[in-house]
Amino acid sequence: MPAGLIGRKLGMTRIFGDDGSVVPVSVIEATPNSITRLRTTERDGYAALQLGAGSAKRQTKPVAGQFKELAKELQRPRHVREVRVASTEEYEAGQQLDVSLFAPGDLVDVTGVSKGHGFTGTIARHHFKRGPKTHGSTNIRQPGSFGAGTTPGRVYRRVIVSLAGRQGHADGRAHGRRPGDRQEDDGHQGRCGAEPDPGQGRRSRRSQRRAARPEGEVTMPNAPVLTVGGKEAGTVDLAPSLFDAQVNEALIHQAVVRQLAGQHLGTADTLTRGQVRGGGKKPWRQKGTGRARQGTRSAPHWKGGGVVFGPHPRGYQQRMPAKMRRAALQGVLTGKAADGALRVVEGFGLEEIGTKAFSERLAAWKTEGKVLVVLPTRDPLVERSCRNLREVRILLADSLNVVDLLE
Repeated sequence: MPAGLIGRKLGMTRIFGDDGSVVPVSVIEATPNSITRLRTTERDGYAALQLGAGSAKRQTKPVAGQFKELAKELQRPRHVREVRVASTEEYEAGQQLDVSLFAPGDLVDVTGVSKGHGFTGTIARHHFKRGPKTHGSTNIRQPGSFGAGTTPGRVYRRVIVSLAGRQGHADGRAHGRRPGDRQEDDGHQGRCGAEPDPGQGRRSRRSQRRAARPEGEVTMPNAPVLTVGGKEAGTVDLAPSLFDAQVNEALIHQAVVRQLAGQHLGTADTLTRGQVRGGGKKPWRQKGTGRARQGTRSAPHWKGGGVVFGPHPRGYQQRMPAKMRRAALQGVLTGKAADGALRVVEGFGLEEIGTKAFSERLAAWKTEGKVLVVLPTRDPLVERSCRNLREVRILLADSLNVVDLLE
């Protein structure tokens, strides 16, 4: 496991890939770090490197005494952090580390301190709704009452967390970022995706640690490539991030519920007593008729009257972070690959539209039940050939979702 580096986020920009795609990147200034101390398992109970970066203007004598064995130019580091490693045999005190540790395509973890926002109220911190501003209201941005009555007569500490308080300036971590092209002359490096904000401190970045696999187990998932006739023409390596991810059933269920709820139109509507026609005049006089008093024919108990608590147009959409949606999709793909329900084919070999020919290819590929055909781009021959097949559905790769995969 390679060591990490102490860097400082300068900002964000974008780079253009070789295929013309635009990738957002974070620019991190990672000047050469020096190893100030080695932590060994025999002496400290764990293996780690103590890294130093920058130059401090002044130091106290106890702190300066920890670095007196280093070279003079390395005795006053401004930032000191520890990075865990598998073994410290390859390193020595005083050694310099730079961005050459990382190569484009490596997966790394980046930790940092978010920007501090000071003491904020419940509206800014927890997105509470404000009170009315009119009709003499004095409760506009106040959190309101949340205390108990006689028992317990107070608010338990740390039970109610949706209160005003300090926001930001907390440790954050971004997993699985990929280093971009580095510039070793000035120590700047681009990284795909957003990173934690600079904040008031620096944090280390290190290679992403994954659980060790048993010896002999295949680390790269693969699948056989089938010809039109159903014979194997080789194998293809599958992306571990998509087909070797963690399967979280609760997360997948939440993603399915969210997607199905988003398909709910929510257009059902009923008329209230203020929306129905008529009802302006009393049906009969108040007294002297022997019947019950009635004020209007638009009342709910009258035929043609308004409906109480009836449905009205509303949205059923549920919010779900993008990372959770991606993790759910990756879990479904991993489960399909593990169950052997994935088929990779060289092509369909259709010269003309033919439902029978497409059915023969599905039989050769040993598909059972419902079949989801994922295409990179639109293919009119394939789409029209399976139009009359009830159990076959066509979907583009950029529209892949958990519901279609699980059906």
